[in-house]
Amino acid sequence: ERFNWSEQLLGRSATPQSLANVELILDAWVDWWRDLWLAQHGQRDAIVHLSQLDRIDELSALYDRAEVSGWLHDLERTRGLIQRGVNARLALDVLLLRYPQSANPTNQANKDAQ
Repeated sequence: ERFNWSEQLLGRSATPQSLANVELILDAWVDWWRDLWLAQHGQRDAIVHLSQLDRIDELSALYDRAEVSGWLHDLERTRGLIQRGVNARLALDVLLLRYPQSANPTNQANKDAQ
């Protein structure tokens, strides 16, 4: 499922337009996850998505602080790799494999079953 997303985004080959779209999506993800990080660290006055404060509070409680920090690092790193010309599909696939797992009971039960 995760690999389907990167394929849909880039198609069979990365074009300049699809790469630009990926960068925009990664930028939006960084903004969103940065807001979760800020909420976790009590810096609500710096949150960008003010209309989403309730959702940000809800989601920030589901993720471990280290997971959010690591994911932000992964997002930035992937964006930098794509800008330097690495294989964008591979970079996205690796990124999506590292997507943080929320701490909600459903995901925890799935982890326990594995």
